[in-house]
Amino acid sequence: MRRASSLVAAACRAPLDGIAGHAEPAYRMLAAELQAARGDDPAIASWALTVLAELAIQRGEMTAAGTHLQQVLAFDGEDHYARGLLADVLLAQDRAGDASALLAGREQIDGLLVRRAIAEHRARGSEATELADRMRTRIAAARERGDRVHLREEARFALDVEAAPSRALQLAREDWAVQHELADARLLAEVALAARAASAAAPVVAWAAQTGVHDAQLDRFLRRLGAS
Repeated sequence: MRRASSLVAAACRAPLDGIAGHAEPAYRMLAAELQAARGDDPAIASWALTVLAELAIQRGEMTAAGTHLQQVLAFDGEDHYARGLLADVLLAQDRAGDASALLAGREQIDGLLVRRAIAEHRARGSEATELADRMRTRIAAARERGDRVHLREEARFALDVEAAPSRALQLAREDWAVQHELADARLLAEVALAARAASAAAPVVAWAAQTGVHDAQLDRFLRRLGAS
């Protein structure tokens, strides 16, 4: 905080506050810093807007999150992380067609390919079968290389496209064993619900209790699983 600008410091601190159960004040603080920093380095502002969007998603404010991410992409259309996050927002709003259009032509990135495959599947698009086959090929190639860094994407594909909740649960458990981001917690809770295996979400319930985190999607899944 002594070395960096106040916006950089705020963008570093906000997600930590969010995961500790203070997403609302973290959002307000970062939004105020962004407002005060108008005219500063646009790349820093773009990064801070992405953090702000993640906090908005955590609060269940998908419209605000979408607005922030569109601003990021207006600055840098090659920001794959922001594009994938915006696709997630559109899918959460039941706008699968818009999500597919957003990702079209960018399927060389595994995280974007899986999202477009899901979007086309939900929208019953003309490319749904082709994209699903491409994703299966990509997954098989990764396995041959011994590459398991995309367990989250594999689990999402198994759940949303292949309608295989048991397989998705196995993958989500493997994913949780190696990384504990909020997206991983949401995933494990969601697939545990789909697989009707409430006990599988126990590690996430314990993690949420330990951190004090509140997240609109995660809280909804845990309530449906009967977790307090």
